[in-house]
Parts: sequence; C-alpha cells; structure tokens
Amino acid sequence: SLAVVKPQLQAGRLHAVGVTGPRRAAALPNVATIAESGLPGYEIVGWHGIFAPAGTSREIVDRLSNTIGKILGAADIRELWNTQAMEIFPSTPEQFAARLRFDYDRYGKLIKDAGIKLQ
Repeated sequence: SLAVVKPQLQAGRLHAVGVTGPRRAAALPNVATIAESGLPGYEIVGWHGIFAPAGTSREIVDRLSNTIGKILGAADIRELWNTQAMEIFPSTPEQFAARLRFDYDRYGKLIKDAGIKLQ
C-alpha cells in the first residue's frame, strides 16, 4: 500500500516506477501512472466496499448508501484516510455494482488467457 511504501520513498530507500491507478495518487503526486510511463491500459486498483445480503430492500440499501456517503464526506474521516495514503471515492450502489462487473470480467479474462487453474 502507499501508506507502507511512502516513508521508504521519502527516505530514498526505494524509487517509485509508477502507480497502478488511472490517475496519479494524491499521496504521491510526482509519481506518474504506469500508463503515463508508456504502458497504456495498465490499471490495477484496490478498493473497499460494503455489501448487503441478497434481497435487502432498496430502502435499506439507499439508507445505508446515504449514511455511508455522509460519513465518508466528513472532513475528519477524509483526513484519517489521507494519512493512510488512501483516497475516498464514494459511489452509488449502481456504480459499485458496475465496478464489480468490470473487475469480474477483466480478471476473469486475465485468468482464462493465462490458463490459470483452480488448485
């Protein structure tokens, strides 16, 4: 994680080649993305999400989403995450579902193309 690597970079013990997200990391604004460095389409991002059981009513999902969005928008929470070199990107349930589908399709293809088998 950037929180672990950043002190090593600042101390000169490591050199950053690039960040794997679609844009430069706020915690390391002088480090280019891998795509900027010459490998377009390279993007691997970690994320955190909150799930509810299948069949949870839309009313409950919306209430949770709105409450979580308010919490993530609070200045003290944003600052806490920033100290860990993490960025907050709140999303709607539909946007989160789209992210899951994107990752599932992308990594599914990667696994298939590489011939990786379950062991």
